[in-house]
Amino acid sequence: FVGLSIVEMLFAIEDNQQNTFNHELYFNIPENEKLFCDILIQNAKVNNEICDLEIVFVELLSDEKIVFIPKIEKIIKSSKKHAHKCINANNSVVLTHDSNQLYEGYANDVVLMNYENYSLK
Repeated sequence: FVGLSIVEMLFAIEDNQQNTFNHELYFNIPENEKLFCDILIQNAKVNNEICDLEIVFVELLSDEKIVFIPKIEKIIKSSKKHAHKCINANNSVVLTHDSNQLYEGYANDVVLMNYENYSLK
């Protein structure tokens, strides 16, 4: 859809119609869905349910340096997203670094997978 909108824009410019172009049509173009996450932990046991964990790296400024912290963006029954790194938890219990239940928004470099530290970096 992005390519089609660019082609239409070029035709409008070529025909000198940029001022008469119906801008309302632009808002009919579907938005691109976010199809990627940084890390996807599949088959994780969270709150006694098998699910997938979609993790993104968030930027943080610390001591004048940018650091990237893994953050659980979504806990979902079955993720359709692609990831830069996929981890199969093999139905293992996955918890926070201090043995609490995971939740959306949890941000830390480490999770416990099957009660062992697992680095997300």
